[in-house]
Amino acid sequence: MLAARRPRSRRRPRAGAAGRRYDRERIHRARDHAFAILAETLTGRPVEADDPAAAKSLCREVIDRWSAEPGRTPADAARVFRAAARGDHALF
Repeated sequence: MLAARRPRSRRRPRAGAAGRRYDRERIHRARDHAFAILAETLTGRPVEADDPAAAKSLCREVIDRWSAEPGRTPADAARVFRAAARGDHALF
């Protein structure tokens, strides 16, 4: 019989490579924010939903649909990433 594991605190940074500590929750929030900015750049407007999980899913769907359109090139993707990084949302 295995011993029950104590639940970890979500706020405590976890150990990473070479003993470094990472705040994974903060990393995930930053990633989700970056996806939202990229989706907004692609659509020209904020991508919103009532639930944070639904908003995250909607942003990923916007990105997936944009990238799956026929004729998209790596140059198109690079242009969008540069625009999102600059905060220039008026691409299309």
